[in-house]
Amino acid sequence: MWGFSEERVAVLKQVTADMQQVYATAGRSGVSRFLVDQITNQQLDFDAVLKTAFARAVLYGAAGRLDEAFDCPDQAIAYRDPALVHLAAAPGLGQSAS
Repeated sequence: MWGFSEERVAVLKQVTADMQQVYATAGRSGVSRFLVDQITNQQLDFDAVLKTAFARAVLYGAAGRLDEAFDCPDQAIAYRDPALVHLAAAPGLGQSAS
């Protein structure tokens, strides 16, 4: 399958089956928590994009792990993550009402 070893394909199939089961029992929020836990799974060797601080912040936030999510922007700034340009604030945030 596109140059992947049989072992890697088997791992991916197992993770996909696990995700389907998690979705069936816990919905999207459960899948977000599952994905956050899989970031450190050495067998999956996630793409570098998913390891960036910005992407992890989004996943941690979706999983409800806010302490970890708020640690990520500091890491993104330290590593000059180009994805930081996607951060946005609501119009008027931080402005006092006159």
